[in-house]
Amino acid sequence: MSKDPKQQLLQFHSDRVQECTVRVLQSIVTDPKITPDEQLGLLTQVADIHVKMAEMIHSAVVDGCQKAISAVSEGKDPNEIIDTYPDYH
Repeated sequence: MSKDPKQQLLQFHSDRVQECTVRVLQSIVTDPKITPDEQLGLLTQVADIHVKMAEMIHSAVVDGCQKAISAVSEGKDPNEIIDTYPDYH
């Protein structure tokens, strides 16, 4: 059973993000110039960045859905809200 092309594309990009993250983590752990305490701090920072990114994506999705629902209930085209997304970073 083959996946939907959009799901395949999503999986492709998800895999690239994961590969990149693993390379960053490996570079931190294998760098002999970084002390174990510094490694822990850097790894924690990477984890914090990923948590913030996930929260930002979630917030943007929820906000976008709410705006689309509001636009539909007002009889507007929900596609018109695309240009009104706030800056989430």
